[in-house]
Amino acid sequence: MVLAQSKLTAQGQISVPAEVRRKLGLGPGSVLEWDG
Repeated sequence: MVLAQSKLTAQGQISVPAEVRRKLGLGPGSVLEWDG
């Protein structure tokens, strides 16, 4: 499991850290699901 942080911008966007993208196989067009 990767522990990392992202910051929410004023426009409601976040950046996914490169290490997380690589480990999860994420790239342009990847869809993320949020559970809260």
